[in-house]
Amino acid sequence: MKDWDKLFTSLETIDFSFGKNLKRLRAGAFFNTINKNDLILDVFSGRCDTSYGLQDLGYRIVSGDISLELLKINKRVTRKIQCSALILPFRNDQFDAVIIQGGLHHLDNFHHIQACLNEIKRIVKPAGSVFISEPGNTLAVTIWLFLIKKTPLWKVTSYSRKWHDLYKAEEKTYSLYMSNITALISFLKHNWILAVHKRGFVTEFFTLKKECVRKKPPISR
Repeated sequence: MKDWDKLFTSLETIDFSFGKNLKRLRAGAFFNTINKNDLILDVFSGRCDTSYGLQDLGYRIVSGDISLELLKINKRVTRKIQCSALILPFRNDQFDAVIIQGGLHHLDNFHHIQACLNEIKRIVKPAGSVFISEPGNTLAVTIWLFLIKKTPLWKVTSYSRKWHDLYKAEEKTYSLYMSNITALISFLKHNWILAVHKRGFVTEFFTLKKECVRKKPPISR
């Protein structure tokens, strides 16, 4: 298992993580866009935390992640596939919805972020939806990063030490993502219907629609 995978899995339990992730889905009004018959892809799923929460609620969910080791951890999730988010092994218009929770900020450059979102647009049905939650450029995040980078506060507790180590492991891609949030929002507005965009305490939420469901024009007589 890679160093980042070990740091991530030691930070939070699956039960705590999926509970937090379901709250984020509710904050982005994602549940208003799906029903139990929909097929949903949880990409960058890691240990399948979000997938497990949705599966437990009765949703049809597929977990996808590039790390086979992480996918193997949660044996309670039944549908899994190892895949790159840049080349998804799915048909066009296959999924009713896609979820990304904390995945985009792991990509190496903004071109890869765009490529990932274009792939997701390809596999989502015409009226499908996408939920994204990523770090927000908030005051709380700014203060926290300053404390763990510039002061010895991170040494105080086991939890803060794990956060410090995790941040150091992903500092490059995290910083790149944070510097491109404005460009990302512009990209989303030009390529998707941005149904919900809101900023929480430390997280930014996006709920996207591939296109509006258009009513059939009246038949001419």
